[in-house]
Amino acid sequence: MLDMKYFVLKPRSKGVGDRFAAASRKAMRAYANHIRRVDEQMANELIAWAQKESDKEFEMKALQSIGRKKS
Repeated sequence: MLDMKYFVLKPRSKGVGDRFAAASRKAMRAYANHIRRVDEQMANELIAWAQKESDKEFEMKALQSIGRKKS
């Protein structure tokens, strides 16, 4: 049985389609929504962080797509 005191999430993608990073961002958003009434500022910062990382992955995907079109 897995029993830990801490669980670490990694929202930054190593590349396009990084499932672990996507799952981490989804978990961050869920946690943020859960704590919103207790700590609205932290919730907003977590959501902003997750969105920033999602945007970076989207940009990587767009650049990758442009690179394929030039070939």
